[in-house]
Amino acid sequence: ALELLSGCDLFTLLDACTKAKRRIPPALAVTIGVRCARGLAAIHQLAVEGQAVAHGDVAHKSVMVTHDGRVKMIDLGVAAYQELGQVAPLARAHAGALTPEVIAGRPMSPASDQFALAVLVWEAMTLRRLFMADTPAATSQNILTLDVATRFERHAFVPDGLQAVLMRALERDPAARYEDVAAFGRALEGWL
Repeated sequence: ALELLSGCDLFTLLDACTKAKRRIPPALAVTIGVRCARGLAAIHQLAVEGQAVAHGDVAHKSVMVTHDGRVKMIDLGVAAYQELGQVAPLARAHAGALTPEVIAGRPMSPASDQFALAVLVWEAMTLRRLFMADTPAATSQNILTLDVATRFERHAFVPDGLQAVLMRALERDPAARYEDVAAFGRALEGWL
């Protein structure tokens, strides 16, 4: 079944904020992140023919913010299904949603969605792209090597406690991130 949503995607909202030179308050960006985490947690509970499910394209255009304040994960048609231990053969995430493990040729997983969601929350607060560079190769290199802490230093308005929550979800090793996206969502919610 399809649901008619009245609102805009997060990309459009952030673009309007950029043009107006107004940042989204950290609490609002985190609230969007918490709601996305809940949606992703539901997706991650699915299994299709024994395969783990990851959204695989958590990005600004995949998040809908309705006029009445609801947040919805959309574009689930690109969700990546994979057997554990195999590289997902389906949809390749665009550069903004790439993760260190996918760049290294490892399977996309729910932990990949967690990393991408942390990027999304950071970018919503700062109105800056965390890893984006002039070329896809340079963007991939940033994802693998950029010292994310230096980006937080340039954006001192991001509260320290929130920085710690995001830094853990942005760990390059999926095993060092939160145990699942629901735990990441709870950590974000705990900051609120």
